[in-house]
Amino acid sequence: MDHQAAVQASIEGHRSLLLGLSDRVWELAETKFEEYETSVLYCDTLRRLGFQVETGIGGLPTAFKGSFGTEGPAIGFLGEFDALPNLDQQAGAAEKKPNGHPKGSGHGCGHNLLGTGSLAAALALKEQIEAGRAKGRVVFYGCPAEEGGSGKAWMVREHCFDECDALLTWHPYPHNSILGEVFLASIQAVFSFDGTAAHAAACPHLGRSALDALELMNVGVQFLREHIIPEARVHYAILDGGGAFANVVQPHAEVLYQIRAPKMKDVTAIYDRVQNIARGAALMTDTAVSVRFDRCSSEIRPNNALDDLLYEEFQAAGPVPVDDEDRQFARAIRSTFALEVLGSNEEALRRHYGRAGDAVAELIQNEPVIDQLSPRYALSYECCGSSDVGDVSQVRPTAEISTACFAKDTPAHSWQITAQGKMPLAHKALLHTGLILGSAGLRLLTEPQLLARVKAEFEERSRKDPYLWPIPKDAQPPIPKRQ
Repeated sequence: MDHQAAVQASIEGHRSLLLGLSDRVWELAETKFEEYETSVLYCDTLRRLGFQVETGIGGLPTAFKGSFGTEGPAIGFLGEFDALPNLDQQAGAAEKKPNGHPKGSGHGCGHNLLGTGSLAAALALKEQIEAGRAKGRVVFYGCPAEEGGSGKAWMVREHCFDECDALLTWHPYPHNSILGEVFLASIQAVFSFDGTAAHAAACPHLGRSALDALELMNVGVQFLREHIIPEARVHYAILDGGGAFANVVQPHAEVLYQIRAPKMKDVTAIYDRVQNIARGAALMTDTAVSVRFDRCSSEIRPNNALDDLLYEEFQAAGPVPVDDEDRQFARAIRSTFALEVLGSNEEALRRHYGRAGDAVAELIQNEPVIDQLSPRYALSYECCGSSDVGDVSQVRPTAEISTACFAKDTPAHSWQITAQGKMPLAHKALLHTGLILGSAGLRLLTEPQLLARVKAEFEERSRKDPYLWPIPKDAQPPIPKRQ
């Protein structure tokens, strides 16, 4: 059976639907936990395509799943669709130019492509099952709030993915790669201090400053940085400094902290110490402190069997095809980058893959778009961001790829990504991703020994390194009230 030919035929048959869906999600550009129109759009599309749809899964109003099939192994595909604030941008404009979105948001991380590319794979697999070429089930998961909300971690807590034997996903980037152990574990929480207001000149002795407590906490964390593992990161943002009047002893103040480290056990240990610092700051200032858990993301549990499968399918499909039109627009976009950004993709190849990376870096050195496939095995990974895909990988075998959707060196979370989100290269990449993920899913259903290896590796890794559930039992997702 020619898996890729079968999947390709299915995806080509739905090309207009898939690209139109991606472009419409780009236009909606709804941010975390507010993707109501986007969710309805996906669910209506899934129903028309013959999927059974369940909404509001995991206790998240905008989360959903579309299922097809009644028996046999289940293959899941993860779809994201949330946008980012302050990244409104006209499509196809190689200069910073707002598009006029009412909330100023934009798809500066390519999630309009991400969800649609995963749907392309799920739809192709559904049609193979329907045609009797494979026996099993397919589940497409609509996963909200990856950006700053860790939607999938909340869904994991509610066991949304337990029905699947394996899950596949991807992320739009400027390169064609297997994404291995590239994400840091993370916990984010809000620390609220409450004191007593007083006139800062007439009776300051009667006041208890919440802002003093917040500042002392920040100082304590600064000293902590020397005594945590060097791979860890601690970020913070003051959410409420107590008001704009200096002649009032501030009765309330809030600060947001995010802690990252390679492993969740390290994150939780640092988080405990940060909480102790907050309690100490409250004690020193005679104020009270409360902690509100906000979100988390675990590290990736790798699965080499799944990664090898995806790489085989990637090699068979080749990298995303690039033409002169793609190169021309990419050059225009790259002319807007800061000088220190240029060459970052080549540098990463050399750093992660050694001599194999050197060879690929040489091939793309003078190219505005990466039209090569990165080597399979990295010598080292440099963790940087965090993703709630990590939590899914902790409970079920999961693997992820990236395809070249954007000009070489394009920074994540930038207006330049928003500008490229509806361009021909992005469209080709999402369809190409559907081909790779869909054919991998088809092989998992038609090659029982392959799926058995995937599951055996997952079980072995889970025994050696059990999942540390990071969300407190009483914590609730920070879903804003709908306007």
